[in-house]
Amino acid sequence: MFELFHLIACSLITLSALADEPRLPSPSDQDSRIEHAEAPSSSQGHPLQLFMLSPTAVTRSEPQRSIQGNFSMSNTWGPPVALISCTGTPCAERDPIQMNAAPVAVRFYSSDGVVRDYQIRYTEPFGPKTELQVSFNFYQLNGCGTIDKPVCDGFIEWFHRSLTAHPDPFGRGQRPFDQAQISIYDNQNRFFEVKDGQLFLGTLDLSVIRYIKLIDKAGKTLTSMNVGVHSAVPLNSTHPYVPAAISAELTNTTAFRKNGSWSFTTSVGGSLTAHSLIPLKESNINLVDDDKKITPAYHFMLAFNKDYKTKRLSAGMELTGRSSFLDKNNYDYWMPINNFGTKASPDPSTVGKNRTVNSLLNPVEYATFFLTIKSKKSQRSFTVYAREDLSIFGPSPRLFNGGNNGSDFTVGGSFKWGFNIKKK
Repeated sequence: MFELFHLIACSLITLSALADEPRLPSPSDQDSRIEHAEAPSSSQGHPLQLFMLSPTAVTRSEPQRSIQGNFSMSNTWGPPVALISCTGTPCAERDPIQMNAAPVAVRFYSSDGVVRDYQIRYTEPFGPKTELQVSFNFYQLNGCGTIDKPVCDGFIEWFHRSLTAHPDPFGRGQRPFDQAQISIYDNQNRFFEVKDGQLFLGTLDLSVIRYIKLIDKAGKTLTSMNVGVHSAVPLNSTHPYVPAAISAELTNTTAFRKNGSWSFTTSVGGSLTAHSLIPLKESNINLVDDDKKITPAYHFMLAFNKDYKTKRLSAGMELTGRSSFLDKNNYDYWMPINNFGTKASPDPSTVGKNRTVNSLLNPVEYATFFLTIKSKKSQRSFTVYAREDLSIFGPSPRLFNGGNNGSDFTVGGSFKWGFNIKKK
């Protein structure tokens, strides 16, 4: 691992020395040119996703040297459940209390609490159209701290009760609130656990992004696309492989009138992630089924922009989603752990009736609402956002037609310091 960090550090130093320094636009250029709104740098707070490569959508039109810090708080709630695969006698023909009648494979999953997400990202241009991104992610699990109140179980259930006029619309009240724990066991009995207050590492992400301008009409329209290659190094005992991904994003910004102060940005893109590229340690827990080694994800953003003399405001919404890491066809049935000795239904349709199973075996999708304030002169920006899973909207808008409650509710913010070094 030391050698890997040493190689990355040397690569950054070399790229920085060879970089073509982008020109800082003059004030007159900044007044007339069109800029894209930037997608919020928000990770998906599902406890499985934290340990996996998750390319973040990029909606800029050109490289930029920058340092960015991101902080978010996500509520996670997945009551304990076992996913069971049987060999020999079909599971449907046996009572779960007699599991020793034939070999079985069991995945166990449980999560509850608030996950605080910390991310630091450095972006370095090398050439006028290409940049390197390096991100370091780590997390902390809490029950319900002072700053966590907006995403704690109590506040969320108060909101649910107010919205539905039902005393316990999702059954969360059947268990104690804010029990900070994450427990994951794979089908070979390897496990990863996180307890209340514990800090734990995520991944070290590396991305190379290539920008292509398609249309650039001064003061009116800017259309661009980017393609990216991504990889990540797991920094804990989760996942025994180095993953890789490819991504593409098409972004357009159009002013409502030429050289006007109002514009809107639309962006659409997606990625494909191969989760089992290079073996690391066989002792690491495996979070991905063998037949789900490549998973797709999508991204869509709509934002409205207001330009002032020295700053810009952008407000909008993005939709994101990804396929599950597990294949529901691999599991004969599931059992809630607190009822382990009771008969479990083998009917696949029951998957949709259990919150935890739904978030594990179905795709997860989110809607994020954001507001960004950006200084035109210093290229510094601040973004706040709130994200909710799409289960609140019903099945119709879901591209993957499945996900439910990967993480229940997230609030966060990021500060980006963009800077350019002028040539002497």
